[in-house]
Amino acid sequence: HGIEIDSTTEDGTTALFNAVEKGHAPVVEKLLDHNAEANLSRDNESPLIQACHRGHHEIVKHLLKASNIKINQKRKTDGAPCLFVACREGATECVTHLLSNDLLFINASKTNGRSPLFIASFFGHSDIVSMLIAHSHRMHKLRMNHGVLDVNQCDSKGFTPLFIAAQKGHGECCSTLLNSKADVNQGARDRRTPL
Repeated sequence: HGIEIDSTTEDGTTALFNAVEKGHAPVVEKLLDHNAEANLSRDNESPLIQACHRGHHEIVKHLLKASNIKINQKRKTDGAPCLFVACREGATECVTHLLSNDLLFINASKTNGRSPLFIASFFGHSDIVSMLIAHSHRMHKLRMNHGVLDVNQCDSKGFTPLFIAAQKGHGECCSTLLNSKADVNQGARDRRTPL
């Protein structure tokens, strides 16, 4: 009927974003099948980031099929990419779908330098830490450097994933990071070390 599929409400909400936010996967699929723009954001947050935030893994899967999806698009308020958001929320299935896209920048961090590996270590999501490391090994074999983890990447205060996992008492994350050659002596700016 000639509908403008990407028309917005006053606050910039599209039909697609609304369906993503509410978790209506069949509606998202139908809108995408009819060429809804997958990257239009509301409040500086893309539909993909919103889906990861809410743990809607089926919707993440549908959005990743869009030919023009911007998988490395960042939230304007804090610079968080979708992988960071999924890792923070412990959305394991969302992370699985995101890691299936070889264009994903695995070390992309927020404006404060915190990476997806850092935030997964912070919250003790050991399964996600292991998934990120396994993805990194695969990308290393393919020589795709944008997908290879920097296990010692620190945030703006100099804290590494190992430091924060140790500080929070997440032993399993610490073991996984140490087995992946995390630097046991790399300290923060205030000279505290993981030990």
